[in-house]
Parts: sequence; C-alpha cells; structure tokens
Amino acid sequence: MRLLFIASLLAAVFPDIAGAGELYLRLDVVGFQNASADITKPEPRLLNSLEMMIRPGVAFHSRARAGNTVLTVGGICRPTDKPDEFIVDFHAVNRVGTGIVVPTETGPGKEIVEKTSSRATIRVKLRQELIVGGFQTKSRDKTNHEMHSSLIMKLSIVERDIDHDDES
Repeated sequence: MRLLFIASLLAAVFPDIAGAGELYLRLDVVGFQNASADITKPEPRLLNSLEMMIRPGVAFHSRARAGNTVLTVGGICRPTDKPDEFIVDFHAVNRVGTGIVVPTETGPGKEIVEKTSSRATIRVKLRQELIVGGFQTKSRDKTNHEMHSSLIMKLSIVERDIDHDDES
C-alpha cells in the first residue's frame, strides 16, 4: 500500500517521467592511446562504456572493469521544470593500469595507474550527448618516438521502453 502511494505521488510530481520508459545514464570514454605522432589524426574509438538504469532524485553509483581499466561513475539526476530535461550532479573516474610496478618499503610493489576524472553539475536533455571531461597528452616511448593520447568522456541520458509483454 505504501509503495502504491509513493508511485502515485511520483506520478503527480513528475508526470512527464511517470509514464515514460526506464531512464539510463550512459558514460562513454572515447579516444586513442599511445598513437604514433606520425599519424596525422588517429581515429577515435570507444575505449570504455558504462550504462546504468537511473531514477530521478535517487543517487546512482556503478563501476565497470575491463582488463586493466576501471570506469566508475556516481551522482544524482533530478528533473527540471522542462520536459525531458535533467540536472545531473556526477563524478566519473577512468583508471587505467600501466603495468609498471614500483617497489614499496613494505610488501609488494604498487602499480602506476593513469587516472582521468570529471566532476560537474550539468543540464542535459534526453538523448543529448555532452562532453564532460577528458585530456590530450604527448609523450615519448622507449625509442624516443613521440606518441599522442586523447580521452574524452561523454555523458547522455536515454530512455528505453518498458516491455511487459516480452516473455520470449
């Protein structure tokens, strides 16, 4: 009974969202890593992605691991007075293990981890993709050859229809 009351209250307060499908926040990390400087413009590609179901007004947190990369995102999404528009307070961190281990005074060594993070409060419309962070670097490899890296974090909110009849 209490759950029905809360659902009715949410439907009254957020009528545009109540009848909608489920909302998903998506964070994509695109770019390239350690591309030779001889390449004029390396083609960016999807390096890591995380998608999670969210509810307006409820905090979210998720972590995805793929190989030596960990992508973490957390925050809260609130609707605005405009339909299909949200304010998202978030913090995202993309960590990539380098495989380089440095010795410590006690116990095993510690791996050097490259970290890219972004913290922001943004206004985003449904199905709109926004760049929310990133970096570009130049470095040199072991043979003193110049290398380039670029990572860009993109955030979007998408809607998926709720299909209660799918029993296949």
